[in-house]
Amino acid sequence: RYDSAGTFGDSRDWSAFDAAAALGADVAGYSGAAFDGRRVYFVPQYNGAGSHGKVLMYDTSGAFDAAGSWSAFDPAVGTYSEGMSGACFDGRYVYFMPLYNDAYGYNGEFVRYDTTLAFNQDSSWTAFDPGSAGLGIDPDGYAAAVFDGRYIYATPLHNGTDAHGEVVRFDTKGPFDQVSSWRAFDPGSAGVGTDPDGYVGGAFDGRYVYFVPRNNGSVDHTEILRYDTDAEFTAATSWDAFDPRSAGVGTTGALQGAMFDGRFVYFAPLQNSEIYRLDTMREFDSAAAWSVVDLVPSGFGHLPRQFSGVVSDGRHAYFAPMAYGEVLRFDFTGAKAAYKLAYSQQDMSGGLSGNPNGFTAVLCTDEGTFTACENAVREAGEWHHVAMAYDGSLLSLYVDGALADSAAASGKVLQTAGSLCAGSVQGSRLNFNGSIDEVRVYSRALPSGEVLAHCQRRKYVSPEPVVSGPGAEETK
Repeated sequence: RYDSAGTFGDSRDWSAFDAAAALGADVAGYSGAAFDGRRVYFVPQYNGAGSHGKVLMYDTSGAFDAAGSWSAFDPAVGTYSEGMSGACFDGRYVYFMPLYNDAYGYNGEFVRYDTTLAFNQDSSWTAFDPGSAGLGIDPDGYAAAVFDGRYIYATPLHNGTDAHGEVVRFDTKGPFDQVSSWRAFDPGSAGVGTDPDGYVGGAFDGRYVYFVPRNNGSVDHTEILRYDTDAEFTAATSWDAFDPRSAGVGTTGALQGAMFDGRFVYFAPLQNSEIYRLDTMREFDSAAAWSVVDLVPSGFGHLPRQFSGVVSDGRHAYFAPMAYGEVLRFDFTGAKAAYKLAYSQQDMSGGLSGNPNGFTAVLCTDEGTFTACENAVREAGEWHHVAMAYDGSLLSLYVDGALADSAAASGKVLQTAGSLCAGSVQGSRLNFNGSIDEVRVYSRALPSGEVLAHCQRRKYVSPEPVVSGPGAEETK
């Protein structure tokens, strides 16, 4: 574990805990994780003796190195619920993706945990295999997932016969155990791309879902698959595929995991050291939109190669090592941003590392990056008063006048040359899908009482606010 408010190159800001030593030798071998705002859930895959289904959970309100902060549970649900890979969180439920079970091989049985119920009881867990209920052609073997705020997209890897590209989508507004809530589509079989099969991980940029290529059954490949969430899921015209390597960008294949920073999508290299990056402001199928950096020839680091995913703290992209122990970090913000107040339901790290939901405050100072976030899904059509405050030692997030979360913070707020942006990310096509009114920035940290007073004075009930001229009062 790394403390993002610390110094990246200082071992004192890193810590390690062996859950197997505290909870049993079979608590080992995990692939991916999800965060629900308080707890981190590690996805069980292979513990050395075979595939297993014992989910590992860390409660971040407790000490990282205390055995009491950790729990492990193997729910007695389903038939194949072992050997999973990747997970995502939708605001209430954590979904675990089905991959490979020693007894049954590749399978398609999804497992879901209700975070409002006790972790260590079977009734909190459910399992469902939509393929066995008649969905799709052969929807088995998924290695991660992406959440777009409503739908969960499982990334297809291998169905037991071959690498495949049959994407499965679940509507989180529908019943989990009914096939009517699920859809399946193989864009490659519909004529999209060359051979878009075998993917691990993905990212969502606010409109498009990107699937990360690994191996299509014949070779390691770099044919990125993209779905337009504004279009029909089962229509071939909603999908694109592009191979930047075939267009002269990059030389090696096999990627695993992706992350979106507001403008760029980063793809982590699985078997090499070439990091691919897509500029979402350019045309997806243009070589000009793609760039590659190979850190080994440049002499950067010791062995900066072979990563199993990438995740963000709001300022940096962290590439997680697989074959070596050298963590790679890229500062995609730098001096371009000092703070951010946002709402997110997206898992922009593709199911290998899930993000929290709801309103989030991110602060960048000369001493690190600090984050405060609520854990709630907000319904459309409602106004909310949201504020963040930093007093030099504490970052606070307020929603509707009440303290939603806080985090210890320190340092001077970064000085930036960029403009204040409301409703968008500067230099990006990512926009807030909603309405914003009365944006204010103060040169001091407002105390909680003043935040509440502002909320009570300005919170809209009905109807929506009337746009008025400068200095005039709005209709409350």
